Amino acid sequence: MKSIIILLQFVILLWHRINGEYPPCSSCNVQQLYKDKPIGKENNQWCIIDKNNCKNENNQSSQNEINYTTSNLISNVGNTTNSNSTSNITSLDIITCPDCTILTENNEIGEYWGYIPEINRPCKIDNVKCKEVIKRKLEKPVLRGSDGSRICQSCDSIKVTDKIKSLMWGSEDGEECRIITSRCPQHKISGHPFCNGCNIQGTGTDFCLFGYENNQPCIINEVLCGTPENRFKRIYSDGTVLKGDGNTFDDDENNG
Repeated sequence: MKSIIILLQFVILLWHRINGEYPPCSSCNVQQLYKDKPIGKENNQWCIIDKNNCKNENNQSSQNEINYTTSNLISNVGNTTNSNSTSNITSLDIITCPDCTILTENNEIGEYWGYIPEINRPCKIDNVKCKEVIKRKLEKPVLRGSDGSRICQSCDSIKVTDKIKSLMWGSEDGEECRIITSRCPQHKISGHPFCNGCNIQGTGTDFCLFGYENNQPCIINEVLCGTPENRFKRIYSDGTVLKGDGNTFDDDENNG
């Protein structure tokens, strides 16, 4: 949830900034859209593109002359007015994600969010286009680590084994499952501190995510960082198996 708020704070900040604080752009290269107002970026600073200064030789509308480099990513999906929604941004058009990569969600109101690195902005998942992905997300598939052990979806601890490696265990569907400190920060039994940031450096032998700050290893707080589960093998009720993304998090010698 905090990851949604952090991402949307950037959008809210942008909305406030473009109400008179940014200078006009000298070029016509659109990076953002606020309603029908194109926003550019020059010299590492946001600026407002003046459509009147971006006309073609025939002095016609500048719509075809402005370079909408991200036009395929921009879509007005309407304004959200649900008072319970963390994405309630008055008068701000929301970007629709070009793919179905879900980074964070609000299942209570059925909103799912991704991120577009090219324009450094959060985006809203298209629930119709991505219905199969969302369906699988809601199914809560069985997660398994590379050693075949089941990964707990909850954080209900039953026992601790091997205190050197700090292994915690729970139970789901009658099967023992492993609780991971970085996914369940309330169960911190490791001697390592939690990281202030979200820069992942490696994975411990207990599948706990690690960073490195102040010249020492630290544990990533996956709840605050909104870390996806793509390092685990996901097994769905229909038998579909999605293998973990080994290119995202590397197994190393760190212990949780």
